[in-house]
Amino acid sequence: AYLAVRLRGAGANTRGIGARVLATHPAARGATTQLVEQQPTRGFQSSVDPVLHFGLGTAPRVASLVVIWPDRRMQ
Repeated sequence: AYLAVRLRGAGANTRGIGARVLATHPAARGATTQLVEQQPTRGFQSSVDPVLHFGLGTAPRVASLVVIWPDRRMQ
């Protein structure tokens, strides 16, 4: 299973570039937390899809999802 997250930022940063997303989900031994940063640019003339992906293994859902925006606000 996986979770796909598409960020919608405010103002000029509508894709949420620079935001960090923390996903916590149950795992075989306790809980697992994954951190992904929204950086769709990878180099000179190179970019990737702006959708963030979290692999959940056998977990059916996430326990918590936290977005830390570039201005340090949290949701």
